[in-house]
Amino acid sequence: MIQLSHILFEPVILRENFLSRLDTRIKILSCILFLILNLILRGNIFPISLLLLYLLVSLSWKVKWRYILSRLFIPFLIGVFLILTKTSGLHLALVILSGVSMVALLSFSTPFEDILSALSRLKLSQILIEIFYLMYKFIFIFFDEVSDIYYAQKSRLGYKDTKTSLKSLGVLIGILIIRSFQKANLLYEAILSRGYKDKLFY
Repeated sequence: MIQLSHILFEPVILRENFLSRLDTRIKILSCILFLILNLILRGNIFPISLLLLYLLVSLSWKVKWRYILSRLFIPFLIGVFLILTKTSGLHLALVILSGVSMVALLSFSTPFEDILSALSRLKLSQILIEIFYLMYKFIFIFFDEVSDIYYAQKSRLGYKDTKTSLKSLGVLIGILIIRSFQKANLLYEAILSRGYKDKLFY
């Protein structure tokens, strides 16, 4: 589970590439433009083109296949669910996949701190930026907590069969809810003790 958090959220491109040298504001605005076009254009050619662009650029940076595909795993499952349940057709599934691929391409070339800095320079609301920052940081804390609880339960035969797996999963979710409130209170007390006055500085 810890490995899953690394694959999904940690930067996997640390070396320079042509996009990493580009101004982050330009990359963000370009990504937004692609997402808007992806939503309004009819047909499947544009979404497929974005997916191919994602694959080709990622491979040119020598990104491992597991990183490339893992970014699309959850939207792929959503797309398959929409098609199988006849909630929507192939077009919406492609739109979801291609949209996520553009955001993934941005994350491959830009550290999250640079994205927040660029959003600040683009005059995005300070409150929204702080929410994005805290959400990003808590993703790693969330996966660490899930991993700790899961492996503790597994070492005590918590997932040996279907019945115990369901029971252990319920316990895991309950503990996660409690610990989420505890972590939130600890974080608030920590930033207050460091002079927090309704604004975080980066």
